[in-house]
Amino acid sequence: MNKLFILIFLNFTTSYAFSQTTVAELCEQLSESKHIIRQSLDVTMSFVKLDTSQRNRYIHESEIVIGEHTCHYKVISEKEGETAKAEKIILEFDQQEYHLDSVFDEITGQQLPSGFIYDNLRAYHIEFYKKHFLCLIGVTSTFSSFSLSQNVYLFDLNKENTNLYTFILRFGYEHSFGDFNNDGVLDVYKWMPKSESCQDDMDINSIRECLEIKAYTLKDKGFIPLEHEKHYVLVKVMKDFSMKVFENNWF
Repeated sequence: MNKLFILIFLNFTTSYAFSQTTVAELCEQLSESKHIIRQSLDVTMSFVKLDTSQRNRYIHESEIVIGEHTCHYKVISEKEGETAKAEKIILEFDQQEYHLDSVFDEITGQQLPSGFIYDNLRAYHIEFYKKHFLCLIGVTSTFSSFSLSQNVYLFDLNKENTNLYTFILRFGYEHSFGDFNNDGVLDVYKWMPKSESCQDDMDINSIRECLEIKAYTLKDKGFIPLEHEKHYVLVKVMKDFSMKVFENNWF
């Protein structure tokens, strides 16, 4: 029986200064496509109102089929005025039930936001060295916002019991996964706020924030840092939303 993964994701060593770029261009450079095959999946959705006399409660359901696996995504919400607030987020996969309203980022330990309803759910089948994953990305109405982070759910289907890995990813999303150091193990990159200031006299009035891109690798049951002291990218985000890469030591 074929086994699958479900996911709910450069190669240069040159360091250079103040290279002007955009989010899309930088994500394309960081994305590793040599060992990754991504296929968009159809998501069948419905919106059903619950008939209750006490509260305006709704069920928002989605279904994704990947090979012999079917994934059911269900949000139970209460609508107050024009705002719908999620009460429960449940994902059923291979006879297992996951409560996504109480999961945490694999890397930072931060609880994934759950108090909103996705306008739609994006789904991808990711093949990695003939292993299979399902990647689910919650997309809100403000998805195009520069600073918005998205919840990403990654299901590992290659074991007897499906493993779920959860992330808050800022840019890249399904393209954030790869094998950056070519060791055959799944990696993910993550944009993180830089603790030290990256301002200087040249752009002190035009910089919005400083970010650091780091890689993490799958080890046992979680993701651990991957050679952070050697491989990273430092980025200045300008107030016009352009980017300046001021230090690049990627793989």
